[in-house]
This record gives sequence, structure tokens and C-alpha cells, in this order.
Amino acid sequence: VDALLRCDAAALPPAKLELLLRAAPSDAEAEAVAAYAGDVRGLGRVAAFYRSLGERVPDARARLEGLAFAARVDAAAAALDAAFRVVASACEQVARSEKLARLLEHVLALGNRLNGGTPRGGARGFALEALPKLGAVRGAKGESLLHFLADHLRARGEDALVDAADDVPDLAAAASAGAATWRADVAGLARGAADLEATV
Repeated sequence: VDALLRCDAAALPPAKLELLLRAAPSDAEAEAVAAYAGDVRGLGRVAAFYRSLGERVPDARARLEGLAFAARVDAAAAALDAAFRVVASACEQVARSEKLARLLEHVLALGNRLNGGTPRGGARGFALEALPKLGAVRGAKGESLLHFLADHLRARGEDALVDAADDVPDLAAAASAGAATWRADVAGLARGAADLEATV
């Protein structure tokens, strides 16, 4: 009760806060215990706890919810920060990778060769969303463009470009970190803050 009165987050870790929130009295229970005029020693342990909480901690439920929300914000902020760091690291790795740049040059050349004679044949770049098509488009022998490109690079003695992903070890983790998830997390925190503000 003293830790709650002081809003001592160190003494009330998130797991304990969640337990206290589940055990905290509803408004009706708090009012019933507060209105009890009999001998306090006659109350059960739970009712005695409710009474002590109500007498010593004003707005106990609001304090519990506030502390629990603050703990969730800290955890969410740490998770978002870690995800942003992975994405930033992957971006730096992509920008520094000479192998990846050379590989993408070959992909562009392959696309221009395949689209030669069409308005799209002299492209200076391509959308990254087009890269999965390299594995999906297949030739008459069933070989994908991706396999064709790898064989072409090996034949030219540029085997190292086939392993360009080694230059960007954080790319897979960054790709799985979705902006939609981040937006949902931030929106959830904003809703929680608005609810808490309305309570307080």
C-alpha cells in the first residue's frame, strides 16, 4: 500500500501491478467496504485490504492503471527502439554494400535486356517490389530468372555477388519489422494515454 501511495514503480514491477489491478476493488466494492461500520477486525483479509487501500490511497485504481500504463509504455518504447535500430542498421548495411549495388546493376541490366525494344527497355532503375519476380518468372526450361542471374554471375567470375546478402545481415530482421505494426503499437499507446488522462 505504501509503494502505491508513493507511486514507486521500482517496488511495483509490471507483473505485480497486473496482479494488483486484477485484485483491486471495483467502485461498488470499495464503497461497500468504506461504508462498513462494524468492527474492522471482523472483515476478511480481502475486505480488510480493500478498506486499507481505500483509506490510505486516494484513487487507488487510477494510480494502479497509471503505473501499469507507464510500465507498458517503457516496454513498448524499448521494443520500438530496438526495432528502429535494426532497420537503421540494415539501411546502413545496404548503403555500404558494394556487392549489393553491383548485383542490383546486373538485375537492372537483365530487366532492360528482357524488355529491349519496349518503352520499358531503357530503364535507369526499378522498384524494389519487383525483385520477388526474379524467383517467380520462369523460362521454357523451368529455370527462374534468379537462377539464370546466379549462373550468369558465376560464368562471369562474379560469384561473390551471389552472396551479397552476407553484407546485410540485419536485412531479414528489418524486413520483418513492419511499419503497420509500429503504427498500431503507437496508436495503442496514444489510446491508453487518452484513457488515463480521462481517468485522472
